[in-house]
Amino acid sequence: GLEKIFIMFGSEGEPVNQIRAEAKRLGIACIVADRGKFLQMEKEAGLGTRSQGIIAQLREVEYEDIEAVVENAWIDGRAPLVVALDGITDPRNMGAIIRSAECAGMDAVFFGRRNSAIINDVVMKTSAGAANHIPLDRVANLGDMLLRLKKSGLAVVGLAGEGATTYTNYDFTAPTVIIVG
Repeated sequence: GLEKIFIMFGSEGEPVNQIRAEAKRLGIACIVADRGKFLQMEKEAGLGTRSQGIIAQLREVEYEDIEAVVENAWIDGRAPLVVALDGITDPRNMGAIIRSAECAGMDAVFFGRRNSAIINDVVMKTSAGAANHIPLDRVANLGDMLLRLKKSGLAVVGLAGEGATTYTNYDFTAPTVIIVG
């Protein structure tokens, strides 16, 4: 979640007002910083994207155990539906996939520690906040986790342009891991 929001002095307009109002409602401190201090913060943060006059300081990403998320779906009487990212190294692609997974109502997104983007400011911005709402897990070995989930009753399906079944003809009420990458 958010810890603080820094706003560059002189940043005005309806979007800034909406951010201030929402931050106040959520009890998140908004700090106005003069232009020099703000630009220094941008530089120190090493942002991969333009800040547009606002920097949100986030807490460290808290990963959730994918197996626990799947177990909780079973307990809730739902078929688990999760996304595995295989070799998604571009943070913009990762953010977009996380956003799509959250919008589609997936239970979680997980990816391996190796050969994968890390959750950074680019992922967060591209996910449009979804990375704060959908459970994420960074697993030691993607292949091992896929095998464990398969053994626990989930079908493992991959996305491929040349696939025989279109996604509109797949039964997403079945417990499934969708592999993207």
